[in-house]
Amino acid sequence: MHPSPSHEPTVATSEVATRVGLLLFDDFDLLDLGGPYEVFLTANRLAVRAGRRAPFAVSTHSLDRQPRSAYGGLVVTPGADVTTDHDLDVLVVPGAVDLTAPLGDRRLIDLIRQTGSNGCVVASVCTPDADWVDTGPVVTAGGLSKGLAMALHLVERWTDRDLAERTAEQLAYPWDSNGGTVAAAAPTAPPEVQADTKDWTWVLDRACGECGGDVSGLDLAELSELHRSTLASWLGVLDASSPDLAVRPAPDVWSTLEYSAHVSAVYRHAFERLTLICELDEPVFADVDPNVEASAERYDRWTPALATRELSAAGARLAELLSVLGPADLERPGLRSNGSHFTGLTLIRYSLHDPFHHLWDVGAI
Repeated sequence: MHPSPSHEPTVATSEVATRVGLLLFDDFDLLDLGGPYEVFLTANRLAVRAGRRAPFAVSTHSLDRQPRSAYGGLVVTPGADVTTDHDLDVLVVPGAVDLTAPLGDRRLIDLIRQTGSNGCVVASVCTPDADWVDTGPVVTAGGLSKGLAMALHLVERWTDRDLAERTAEQLAYPWDSNGGTVAAAAPTAPPEVQADTKDWTWVLDRACGECGGDVSGLDLAELSELHRSTLASWLGVLDASSPDLAVRPAPDVWSTLEYSAHVSAVYRHAFERLTLICELDEPVFADVDPNVEASAERYDRWTPALATRELSAAGARLAELLSVLGPADLERPGLRSNGSHFTGLTLIRYSLHDPFHHLWDVGAI
């Protein structure tokens, strides 16, 4: 059988992206919330138009999922309960004309503090700062339209400046990427890891001399089990929540979190290439540079929650495809740009060795 590739939706994506929560409370300033909301949605739309994945999954949250009235009376119904849905990468907290009530709500303040302590970046609008100030875990912005400037900075921080500038242009907003302040504590891009120039297709013929894994003779059922167990092991590594997950053992060696981000990309590419093999006659696979991908996706800024979601989604998608492949699909040919020949079966073997090997890289086997 020849499974059809899934189509990317207009602004959402089946692969989970950076989760942004917008916090609602009574009498919040609507522009403080609506401005960043529009920035993230516009960035998604432009990214998808350019053939990229939508980088943000945006949702609204309130205490106990209750509707809240903005200043002036407009009622907004949230999509999630911030007291139970803590799985966020960014929490945007709007300002208010009168801060007496929100500052006096200890439950709300404690929840914001707890969310930040879980590794979520807290972005606050309507504070007496410059356009924006980024200290790493906390990002603040001046009032009113400065929330847009802060959100555009967050787009740059999680993706790249080009997308942020195109988003500002689409919104007709005069954004100055240098208009804010990045404090010393804010994260900076790490150096590229040492490029791996080895041709790993030799794992199709014999066991790996480093990790000990041997995929050379595995059939589809055995490969599916290898995928299940390897994915479970990676999720277990992330679930350990060790403070060392984001620490590089050397300046040019990925951290465990960065390796997990790379593994999720390996699963995505395996799905895409297998789909091409099933759909086309002897397709040629596009080149992938892991360093370029790591820089574009900003692996160094991933959180354990984001890595878990990405791995789970990409791994499940690949497992589903493996479950519907037939004998004819395993014999169909494909080519790498360097001329290496694959069949459906050898491509699966080649692709699944990589995540197993990286468990060895991070000391998990």
